Amino acid sequence: MEALGVKGDEAQLRSASDEFSGHCLALTLLGSYLTDAYNGDIRFRNEVSGRLAHDVRQGAHARKVTKSYQIWFGEGPELSVLRMLGLFDRPADERVIAALLKPPAIPGLTESLTNLGPTEWRTILSRLRRARLLVGEDPHNPGYADTHPLVREYYGLQLRDQRNEAWTECNKRLFKYYRALAPQLPDSFSEMQPLFLAAICGCNAGLFREALHEVYIPRIQRENAHFAANVLGATGFANGSRSFF
Repeated sequence: MEALGVKGDEAQLRSASDEFSGHCLALTLLGSYLTDAYNGDIRFRNEVSGRLAHDVRQGAHARKVTKSYQIWFGEGPELSVLRMLGLFDRPADERVIAALLKPPAIPGLTESLTNLGPTEWRTILSRLRRARLLVGEDPHNPGYADTHPLVREYYGLQLRDQRNEAWTECNKRLFKYYRALAPQLPDSFSEMQPLFLAAICGCNAGLFREALHEVYIPRIQRENAHFAANVLGATGFANGSRSFF
């Protein structure tokens, strides 16, 4: 944690590591939190560790530190960004984020983000990256935003369970975005992938009939041709993917 700017004697630093059972993500988030909120003073770790559960299974420590950041940030654009990223299981590029941010704003999620300029948007991302809640920008894939899977899971479940109407509207927009992104009849795995994502998002949004009759049957299965299984099965995707219907 010293590399993150945390200050304290070696015994205190070792004690903090023991309290978090050496959990890498939790210690990284803790170090960033102490640096941002308490000028790196290790003595204030009890502000976080005092709320920790003893059970470290399934990232409990990381979720507790993430919750402390949520309290510190308050309800603002940073949390909206994290909740949006919880919709994805992969890095999100600026085009798909733009589909979620376009007017009208999604109540309970994007009100604070819809009218931001590029500089304001980059400032929010930079703040989250300094807190280690977003991974650093990939120079080979500029415009993408991503976070640790445990952070993504925490905020994704929060959006689904506590702001279900916003979660549903997001999935409706993603269904339309991915449905339009793919060619009408894709011929390769990379071209087909947005249709699988469209099917998932459509089901999440309750658009079962649209996902089945506008995407899965005519464009993925190709009516009775079983195109995905017969042609794309060689990639291992069709046989290993989840069943949508």
